[in-house]
Amino acid sequence: INETLEKAKETLLSVSIHSIQRVQDLQVKTASLSSGNQTLTNQLWRDALTGLYNRAYLDQRLFQLFESAPPLSIIFCDVDHFKQINDRYGHAIGDQALIHVAETLQDNLRDNDLLGRYGGEEFLMLLPGATLSQAQNVAERCAEALRRNTMPIAGSPAIKLTASFGVSSTGEASAIDAHTLIEEADRAMYTAKHQGRDRVVTYSRPQ
Repeated sequence: INETLEKAKETLLSVSIHSIQRVQDLQVKTASLSSGNQTLTNQLWRDALTGLYNRAYLDQRLFQLFESAPPLSIIFCDVDHFKQINDRYGHAIGDQALIHVAETLQDNLRDNDLLGRYGGEEFLMLLPGATLSQAQNVAERCAEALRRNTMPIAGSPAIKLTASFGVSSTGEASAIDAHTLIEEADRAMYTAKHQGRDRVVTYSRPQ
């Protein structure tokens, strides 16, 4: 009987050890899958250069925010004279300039604001709950921060970066859609360009 019990204990112990090993293997595989999914998500929704959200994510999030209660404001930002930076210093410095702008903008947004690279040297900011006036204040703060924060370059004088900003808002009870809001902010940004760059322009919707 004792011999039978000992064999039974050994069998149970072997099964338990094997089960524990299987659980550990599954945990490792699950963690690997989770990490892989996170990497895939980042590739889908993040800009490879700046690490900001990309256009696809911003467009999706903008439509989601439209389902929430107004107001909702957005800011379009376009780096001034960016082609001249690339032509003079090369694309590597141009990339550094975009990263510098991205970091400066991010540091001057509110906690619940979203920032992304919309394409090229354009950035888009989504400001849920912000009125036009509040969004204008955020844009002015970002513009001033860019003026102050020059970008150092090894062996050359620091580069002063500026940008043109266009601001638009749904208002408290507006029936406009996401496409219209983006178009308005884009028009305001180009107005800022035409007025001399390095400034903030708000879109005035006809009454």
